[in-house]
Amino acid sequence: MSANKTHIILNPTSGGGMAGRNIPGFISEAEKRFGNQFLLHVTRAPLEATHLAHEAAEAGAELIIAAGGDGTVHEIVNGLFKGKDLINPFCVLGILDFGTGKGIAQTLGLPKSYPDQLDYIINNAACPVDIGYIRYKNSHGDPCGRCFINDCQIGIGSAVVKRVHAGYKKLGGRMAFGMVAMSQVIFYKSNRITFHLDDQAPVTEKLIGLVISNGNYCAGGMQLNPDARPDDGYFDILCIHEMTIPERLISFPKIYPGKHLPSKHFTSARNKKIALASDEALWIEADGELVGMLPCDIEILPSILNVKYKPIKPW
Repeated sequence: MSANKTHIILNPTSGGGMAGRNIPGFISEAEKRFGNQFLLHVTRAPLEATHLAHEAAEAGAELIIAAGGDGTVHEIVNGLFKGKDLINPFCVLGILDFGTGKGIAQTLGLPKSYPDQLDYIINNAACPVDIGYIRYKNSHGDPCGRCFINDCQIGIGSAVVKRVHAGYKKLGGRMAFGMVAMSQVIFYKSNRITFHLDDQAPVTEKLIGLVISNGNYCAGGMQLNPDARPDDGYFDILCIHEMTIPERLISFPKIYPGKHLPSKHFTSARNKKIALASDEALWIEADGELVGMLPCDIEILPSILNVKYKPIKPW
């Protein structure tokens, strides 16, 4: 594979700057496996990874490796699409995780170290995964579209992401998300959200949060939808209903091992589409990034992107 067919896009700020500090060692490890047959791009600004991935895919790249956290992967996935269509169906995505949340890496069953992740990319075939697609309006009222690979949240989930990005990432993934989530568990107020699943009638409820999952891990190891799979053609959708503070404190620790679902305060469904609206100003979070505000429509694009990962065994 020639150099212009393999592109590595690295975000040096990922993991509190860990990715940037490891660039010399990273280049050495990449050269052991690829020789000089790769192009390394180090990003310098938000959304640059999207533009680089877009250009590489258009130029005929066969392998694009996202080196960073969930946000970096999110940017690169969006660079591979034009609307709901892949720019280059023959391009494969590889992932080297340097991030804080590690939701995507855990969902895809990736090895923990980046040298092992490089070996996995070299030695294993790619498998198709589903992608979520969000239609919403930006702050100017213009229609927008965005892809996500792992999860999308409204309510407490987006509030947690907003706080983590405001300065908690340096604490590390599980601690950062855990500390902020515990604070929000106590103080976050529920919102009236109208949701419309597939072709069912719309429902309006007061919810603490709503989670649309393509993968089973997010936010430093939480399993909000523990049965979600990135290759089954469906979202797992979780409604977090109103509860007292003691009930919240009892429920929260159960989210990490995915033992919360038997509680009456959580309901789940498996669907391909969902429409969301609210009279309140609520952010949409996708793959750990704030992307826009309600209302929105979300649909699944089944088995559309080939990724180097270990598929989850069938139930």
